[in-house]
Amino acid sequence: MSPQNEAPGAGSAEGLRTREPHQSPQSNGQQGRRPLTDKEMQQVLGGMRQPDGSWTFPSLDGAGKDLSPWDPWLDVRALLANGVPEPKFLDEDKLLPERARVIGVGPAESGKSLWALWTASELSKAGIDVAYFSEENPLTEDLRRLGRLGPDLEHLRFGNGGVALVPDMVRPIADQVEGCALVVFDTLSACWSGDENDNAQITALDREVLVPLIEATGATVLVLDHTGNPQPNVRRRGVSAPRGASAKGQKFDSLLEFQATGDGSFTITHGKARVGGRKQRPLSCSVIDQDDGSMTIVTEVASRAEQASSVAEKALGLLDADGISTKRLRERIRTELKVGTNTASQAVDILRDDERVATHREGPATMWRGA
Repeated sequence: MSPQNEAPGAGSAEGLRTREPHQSPQSNGQQGRRPLTDKEMQQVLGGMRQPDGSWTFPSLDGAGKDLSPWDPWLDVRALLANGVPEPKFLDEDKLLPERARVIGVGPAESGKSLWALWTASELSKAGIDVAYFSEENPLTEDLRRLGRLGPDLEHLRFGNGGVALVPDMVRPIADQVEGCALVVFDTLSACWSGDENDNAQITALDREVLVPLIEATGATVLVLDHTGNPQPNVRRRGVSAPRGASAKGQKFDSLLEFQATGDGSFTITHGKARVGGRKQRPLSCSVIDQDDGSMTIVTEVASRAEQASSVAEKALGLLDADGISTKRLRERIRTELKVGTNTASQAVDILRDDERVATHREGPATMWRGA
């Protein structure tokens, strides 16, 4: 074979490699289609052979696409020998892993926006750059909160309106948030006009916007989202789950569930922890008004009573018009809300006194439904 017609990479580990065609029983030993020659690579695909023997194709990719041999395999032995690195977090409560996708969900007035803005403010005071896109709250309310939270505005970039989570905006957003460790989008429905009930669209949002944004910036992306409120006689699983398509919860690395527990207080439940593999214990959060007019949030591990109260609120979504027995309700709370037997029993006791719940007897069983 002449040098001009030699297959790219023939006899060289650096060139474009071709495998021997697989011979199935039906192939009768016949070989597959021959590899393209250098001339064909140049004429048909517009390829340019590099000095090291690899090929680039400017016509296929404006920057040139390197078609050197593909090697997807990691040296796991070497990686394990060096030790598995511990995950790093931006916050003391370990709810925001570095370089991760985090979704915070909860009904209206559950504290998610205030917590996110407080967290952004605290990070800015520590000299960490943060970007916050507020797309839902009025600017007057955002300014009131910012004035009381007192962030370091040298490290907080704040916008109110104008951002869109679409592929064409990834590069502009990345340029604007360069150097930021945390980027907050509040809320998903205000930043994205796709169909939240369509798994394919949610998957595309993740693949074409969120993942590229993290790769381009190295930041943690926190997206706030709404949940549906429990409705009487409507059977729902997981009232605190993100509303819409199931891909919402699947695609994010961490899921934070917010639930109001009283005037100026709320809980955060760590519903999913892909990074590190360990969920943090539920947090009890209290909004504190300071003597100087400022505002802060104090967090602490929630007591068992607070955890049971939060679980009882979520359990309202397990009731339906047909009714459910006490035994079945307790079992569903335990398995679907993933809590222990004692917490499930405490939650049922709390529901007995909830005016949104009605009970009646059917033989020896007590049946529960939405009032």
